[in-house]
Amino acid sequence: MVSTLTGLLELELKLVLGTFPELDLTCWAEIYEYYTDPENGTLLYEDNVTNIDLDVPLGGTETLTFDDFNFANEGIYGLFLSMPDENDDIPKNNGVTWGIGIDDTDPVASHALNPATPDGENGWYVSDVEVTLDAYDPEVLGVSSGVKEIKYRIDGGTTHTITGNHGTFDVDTDKDNRQTH
Repeated sequence: MVSTLTGLLELELKLVLGTFPELDLTCWAEIYEYYTDPENGTLLYEDNVTNIDLDVPLGGTETLTFDDFNFANEGIYGLFLSMPDENDDIPKNNGVTWGIGIDDTDPVASHALNPATPDGENGWYVSDVEVTLDAYDPEVLGVSSGVKEIKYRIDGGTTHTITGNHGTFDVDTDKDNRQTH
């Protein structure tokens, strides 16, 4: 089986046929949540697609589309797909389980200035200021998506991107600069 999870709400499965044609198959999909019952999980979703005919051997494909599912809570889920076939000589390849982590918690960002306090009179900086940005994504119920990048801009200007969760840049223009991140 080759599969793609096209979004949190839609599941599309692409089946690749083996050596022999198979007719009138059924594929089951189940989603279990593991954050309240880490041992066994709680069944939240069931769906199946019936009357699947895989009649072109070695390279034939069939795309199955299941009903949408809306994850109501953050946490760890398991997606189990099964397509049993009585005639299959290797039945272990007829099922697959994927882990799904749902993260709805916003990342947290902070900044530090160097020098930390203005080095001129009346609260003004007279030298360049190095700005350090840090971001992290808190883990909730065993899931954290992480931070791919930090975007910032100064005085509503061009948006700049820092790859990862940490980076620095210098402010070296003379004016009342205000950063957003």
